[in-house]
Amino acid sequence: GELGAQDNIDFPLDNYTFRAEYGTTYGSALVGAIRLRQVRVGGIPCSIVHGKLVRSGLVRGSECYPGWPDAVEETVYSKENGTRVDWNGSIYTYQTEDETQQVGIQGKFGFYPGSGFVADMTL
Repeated sequence: GELGAQDNIDFPLDNYTFRAEYGTTYGSALVGAIRLRQVRVGGIPCSIVHGKLVRSGLVRGSECYPGWPDAVEETVYSKENGTRVDWNGSIYTYQTEDETQQVGIQGKFGFYPGSGFVADMTL
């Protein structure tokens, strides 16, 4: 509408909802702390073909993973050549749904549990 046609000098588009001349304009509003939750797939044995590709140098890494619907959730952070960042918190510790206080959700590729590895960002 008209607000979109105006320049950002008159109505700065930031991350908040504000009243405009013709009603309320909605943007993104941070209403709480940010939480990143990673659900990890447990590895499975690789195929013989994958092993040959690694040995020939065409593929790096020796871990293989199934698609999410067939996967078993990984509960221990252990990745080959995994990098650990220094972080204030327990991002490398698996948390259950009771600990995260998150419920599972139906996503595009399957049902995702409320558990996982969690990073809470402070404001």
